[in-house]
Amino acid sequence: MQVYVFRTADVAGVALELTGRGFTLVPEQHGAGPAHFSTQIGKALVEIYPATGDRPCDRCAGNVSEDRPATVCRKCLEDLLRLPKEPDMARVLACAREIIARVDRHGVSSDAIAEKIDEVLFSRRDVWAAAHMGLITEEEAATVLLAHLATLLQNACGTTFHSEATESADVLAMRHALFGD
Repeated sequence: MQVYVFRTADVAGVALELTGRGFTLVPEQHGAGPAHFSTQIGKALVEIYPATGDRPCDRCAGNVSEDRPATVCRKCLEDLLRLPKEPDMARVLACAREIIARVDRHGVSSDAIAEKIDEVLFSRRDVWAAAHMGLITEEEAATVLLAHLATLLQNACGTTFHSEATESADVLAMRHALFGD
């Protein structure tokens, strides 16, 4: 799970603002660390901490890693708060299964496909957030997901669904599954 940290001199004010916008904030304090708040947004955790000096925004600098919390600026916090919770995963999985089904006897389970989708959209790649923050286009998000699914299939059975003849239709179908019309 990606953790984003927003630091502010007015923790209580930001918490009140976010609560007013419909987010559920949980008060936290780890050991002797500072009191702060957290909220779940999709599969990311956003924490509101007291300011401790001027820190650059990891998200703006492209330094986001699931291995450590990423500091975010106010603009990036706003972008995160606007993220839809998540796509219709049943629709995305159905689209992926339909595309992969073009390969006979591929042996890739629905669970493996769902795990790969989750990994690409929300974990290491964080494609869902990147698309909604405008860092990549919806078409690029669909293309990245399809590329990872093609690699999953290639590793499982030595072949892939990818072909120039179906590439545009596949990207369009996956974009629609992810983002709707």
